[in-house]
Amino acid sequence: MLVIASGVAPVRNDYEFRPNSDFYWLTGAAVEDAVIVLTPYPGGHEAILYVPKPYYPGHPKFFSDSAHGELWVGAAPGFLDWTQALDIPVKDVAELELNAGTNTLVAGTMGPERQWNRGLAISAQLQRTLSELRLVKDTWELGQMRSAVAHTVDGLTAVAKEIPTAINELGERWLQGTFDRFARSYGNGPGYRTIVGSGKHAPTLHWTRCDGPVLERELLLLDMGVEGNSFYTADVTRTLPASGTFSEVQLRVHDLVEKAHRAGLAQVRPGNFFSDFHHAAMQVIA
Repeated sequence: MLVIASGVAPVRNDYEFRPNSDFYWLTGAAVEDAVIVLTPYPGGHEAILYVPKPYYPGHPKFFSDSAHGELWVGAAPGFLDWTQALDIPVKDVAELELNAGTNTLVAGTMGPERQWNRGLAISAQLQRTLSELRLVKDTWELGQMRSAVAHTVDGLTAVAKEIPTAINELGERWLQGTFDRFARSYGNGPGYRTIVGSGKHAPTLHWTRCDGPVLERELLLLDMGVEGNSFYTADVTRTLPASGTFSEVQLRVHDLVEKAHRAGLAQVRPGNFFSDFHHAAMQVIA
């Protein structure tokens, strides 16, 4: 038996929920606190999806349950809606009971201890198997990834146009907000926390505070990605001169990094090791 859970947002008021990638890959259902159970039979598995029961008007928890009451979260699909959408049986997660044992493997993101997951632990074997399966992308998935990259490139272009405004007054925050608004308009939002680093902030690997000024004579590091509605995301990093023109020293450093980048890309091909592109880039830098 294989069990994969979608996870729960850490703090509902502070974080947008994103389903566990293995769970979403298997189900296509972006539903919180859900579990897919796959029970083997000859030639395959029987799949049952367990989701939280939504609380509609007339139920006491319509008012009192801030996680599942429609007054709090808006209209939510019920069991029949999910069954019709996915063509598999869908039941209330409160009815799920599992027994820990060697025949039950669990993956995904488990939330707080519940009746169904008491005594269960994440299986490294199942997690690795699912990760390896997801490495191979089909045509649709490749299209989703290309779409995320295209939107990210358009978002970076929009950010570049706003650099003069950032220099004059509004700084890194303005550029961060520009991209985040673009990502939210053309997808779920940023695929990770947007990084905008000007001057001394640029070398910081994850400068997500984005609260400094943008200085005209400094370089500007942009690390951004749009996450599409299917949860495939891009990850693009670019370094631009805030003034629009590199100084002589800036250009030499930029060109060296670009040369290393292209050397690394030349090693990304079937049959090579995953680390080959890193070693090729480091040889150029060294």
